[in-house]
Amino acid sequence: NDSMATVFVLATLLLLFDAPVSKKRLVAGGFTLLLALLSKESAVLTLGVLWGLDRARGQKEGRRSRYIVLLLATGVYLSLRLSSSVGDSSWPTGEQWDQALTNGPQILGTYSELLLWPSTLTPARSINFLDDTSRLLPYLLVASIGLLFLLRASRQKPAIGACLFWAALCIAPTVLVTVGKGNL
Repeated sequence: NDSMATVFVLATLLLLFDAPVSKKRLVAGGFTLLLALLSKESAVLTLGVLWGLDRARGQKEGRRSRYIVLLLATGVYLSLRLSSSVGDSSWPTGEQWDQALTNGPQILGTYSELLLWPSTLTPARSINFLDDTSRLLPYLLVASIGLLFLLRASRQKPAIGACLFWAALCIAPTVLVTVGKGNL
């Protein structure tokens, strides 16, 4: 599923990357995104990737039709999913969100540690047995300072901002799984 979705997402981006986009390429781009979504739900992030690429290149005009096609393909996918009675995606419950907010500093600190020093990477770590915030604070501080420098630099180089946006899109599903399942 991952490799199929990757191929279809890349095909979608290649088809819709340059403007102006012909009607054939718009239809083909929408169809390849639909195939990507049928392979892996996380392909829904393609819209954000395309937006980030446009932002990095500084192009804003003549692009609306591409986004509309991607939204239509996503709508078709959602209607297929609803009509097939597959069931809901695993979205965290209110209690799980409360637990995640309570343990927010430890969760962010653990991910910062894994980003900066991945020696403690294990297959799964329970949200109930996180390290103390004081132990994770140095990693959290270094990651925060690095993020601030990158945000400041993105004012002059939009590509940096696009990369940060892409990184946030990549991390978001992992954090949702952490909150929903209770494992890191």
